[in-house]
Amino acid sequence: MGELFLRKVISVGILKRIVCTLLQMDSDGSHIPCEYLVESFLELITTIGYTLEQMPHGPDMLNDYMGHLTNLKKNGNYSLRIVYKIQDLIDLRAKNWVKKVFKERATSVADIHLEAKQEELKGGSIHLNQEGKFTTAGRQARRHYSDYLMNQRQLALSKMVNGVYVAQDKSPDEPAPEPSTAPETSVSCDPVSPVLESSSSSEFPKSALKSDPNKKHPGGVRFADKEPRSPADDVMDVFKHDPPHDRFTVEWNQLQMSHSDCLEALSKMIDKCLNAVSVSKAEIRGDLIAYTIGRLLPSSRCKIEAFSIFETTCLVRLQDEVLDNPGAVSLFARILYKVLDYFYKQPDISLERINLPPEFDLARDLAVRVLDSMKDSEDSLHYARGLLVSSFACFEDHDLSFLDA
Repeated sequence: MGELFLRKVISVGILKRIVCTLLQMDSDGSHIPCEYLVESFLELITTIGYTLEQMPHGPDMLNDYMGHLTNLKKNGNYSLRIVYKIQDLIDLRAKNWVKKVFKERATSVADIHLEAKQEELKGGSIHLNQEGKFTTAGRQARRHYSDYLMNQRQLALSKMVNGVYVAQDKSPDEPAPEPSTAPETSVSCDPVSPVLESSSSSEFPKSALKSDPNKKHPGGVRFADKEPRSPADDVMDVFKHDPPHDRFTVEWNQLQMSHSDCLEALSKMIDKCLNAVSVSKAEIRGDLIAYTIGRLLPSSRCKIEAFSIFETTCLVRLQDEVLDNPGAVSLFARILYKVLDYFYKQPDISLERINLPPEFDLARDLAVRVLDSMKDSEDSLHYARGLLVSSFACFEDHDLSFLDA
């Protein structure tokens, strides 16, 4: 059901009726839906949550649903499994529908060798079961067959004659097919079909179904063309070779990317950095990411949004990354201090705070590494310390003396 909604087969109105049925929201409140209905609803929202959140009035709908779920969690007398699944969905929305999945995917031999090297670098088999990737639940993904479906839809529309689908193209000499059995009123009441109205028989006139003999029609099944490349893909073709900064600058400027393309490219660069096969490659790519955020992005707004992507993707999820890669703290601190050093030299960029990991020990370790790296520049050190002091306000119950060291 969720996949049908993502492909726009069912509308928001139908979705609302389905939800009301599953959660008994159209009742007077005395009915408590059974567990399998609640579980079906949870699977549905997990599938479409991100897409629904982006639609007009989608957040309001989700607020109503989450409030109803909270009441059911308290008063529904469900098993712990259902209670936990309800809480998981509430937490998933709070995390902007981003979750870590542990799902096997088909891989090539080269990918298997690459994963084996990455596993060895991350500590061997002890971390095997901790591997995972972050994904956004409920996002309307572009499928590899999307262009094919669109082409087939256009092909079907091109074969509509007076509202009737003609399965085969007819030559001028072939007799026209008879329409399927239908009431006479369906023909006589059509205001835009004078040819059909004048016909005394139930057979369509040939002129209504003739195809242009000079017109070329695609025959058989057509497969979708290869998806067009985005500018972000062109950036990645260069980035994966770890080029020097000046060479990367030339390639970046030649693409003349839009604001959204720049942010998409940066997201892919961060993902490539996190999956580097060695520490040295990760550091090289991390330096290039910091350089891109601080120097290459076209505007202050774009730089701040790119830094926010780095915060959300890396800093806030540091705990998860450390499980897979113990060197994540050092890598993220390296990127952070370089970005702050770039930002300090640009007065038009105004940061109020940094989104740190919610775990105090990790946040402290990250901050100490950043401050140690910036000791050679007193001015930039003062700038970074001021931001970190504001950022650690949420840890006021802890010892923050390390910020003054």
